[in-house]
Amino acid sequence: MAETIKSVITCDMDGKIETFNDGAAALFGYTAEEVIGKQRVGLFSPGLVVLGPLGDWLKTASIEGEWEGDTVFIDKGGKKLAAHIKITPTMKDNVQVGFCGVSTPLEGVDVASVEPEISFMTRFFKWVVITRAPFLTATIVPVLLGGAVASMLGYQVDLGLLGLTLLAASFLQVGTNTLNDYFDHTSGNDEATYDYIVPFSGGSRSIQMGLISPKGMLTVALVSYAVAGIVGIPLIIQVGMPVLYLGIAGVLSGIFYTVPPIRLMARKGLGELLVGLNFGPLLVAGSTLVQTGNIEPMALLAGIPVGLLTAAILWVNEIPDIEGDWDESLRRWDVKSLNSQSDTHAISVSAISHPALLSASSARWRDRG
Repeated sequence: MAETIKSVITCDMDGKIETFNDGAAALFGYTAEEVIGKQRVGLFSPGLVVLGPLGDWLKTASIEGEWEGDTVFIDKGGKKLAAHIKITPTMKDNVQVGFCGVSTPLEGVDVASVEPEISFMTRFFKWVVITRAPFLTATIVPVLLGGAVASMLGYQVDLGLLGLTLLAASFLQVGTNTLNDYFDHTSGNDEATYDYIVPFSGGSRSIQMGLISPKGMLTVALVSYAVAGIVGIPLIIQVGMPVLYLGIAGVLSGIFYTVPPIRLMARKGLGELLVGLNFGPLLVAGSTLVQTGNIEPMALLAGIPVGLLTAAILWVNEIPDIEGDWDESLRRWDVKSLNSQSDTHAISVSAISHPALLSASSARWRDRG
């Protein structure tokens, strides 16, 4: 029977499934209704294959007209399958519009023998995806700004303390990112989001790609919070209890932002407000506090534009998830304002940040005068 199975799947350039024949249903265990217009072809491959070799295969198919080889697929039940696949580009009016994959199972072949080779860089990139490392700029900028404010106020910046501040704050953000992914998975929100491969996508979808299990994601979150606490101990010893209070506020904010039943991210803009405060005035002031021993009004003021810009980034990241958020009753501000207004609101918040930045700068120059 296995010799008669021929899976034929076509997708667009983003991997969205457009056709799914009876052979594909027999091989993978899904019905056409479950996947057409609802899933992407990455659903059938291990996450590391999607991150690494799959991109090279598609590129080869586009340039040379086809790619053919043996690989491992995953069926609906999570079982790995050895298979042979031929990928060709699909064309319309001499323009490539997608891909066609024709697969046949390899009966009696050991799955391990056809596992694609995964490079070190792909394995490293896996953790970049899981932790959402590119978004750590939302922590790096305010921490460095806090150090700059301390320097402007005449204090000598201790680079060691600045580094510890940056490390602790980064682990707090990683903990919040991964905790958010865990609860987006348990709520069904990530599964309901279809248009996620976009330039402004926020969530990592690591669980959905099979890069990490839900339990593993929760473990990463808890370990990250613990490491942040350990790194923060020297700062508490050096500066005092205010650092502990700010750290506790950061942890509780991360928890309340995403964990039900409070889940501020789902409460009409409170989540965006909380993120703006934490990654703006509070983080800048906290970084300055470590250097000066004081909560400086200048640091709070300087953090306002940074917080507004971070809130705007968050808002833009939410826009691709609107449909899924609506289906899962995740009533964030983006859902409340709908597609037609969300981008305008994000631009407005970004615009407001610039006068705030000028106000902070002019205040400093007035002090010098």
